[in-house]
Amino acid sequence: MDNYKGVSNGGGKKIVYTVFVDNLPKEIDKVWLYQLFRGFGHVDDIYIPNKRTSL
Repeated sequence: MDNYKGVSNGGGKKIVYTVFVDNLPKEIDKVWLYQLFRGFGHVDDIYIPNKRTSL
């Protein structure tokens, strides 16, 4: 992924968001998610758990 220094909100603090996405197909991978979400801003990390549970 890109080398990222952070985004300032004018007050010197970095703005960080965490997004949880559920109900993804089993075939989904980090590259696909990165390409999908990078259009909305910088993507620093993507975590896909190995074990997926169903309710």
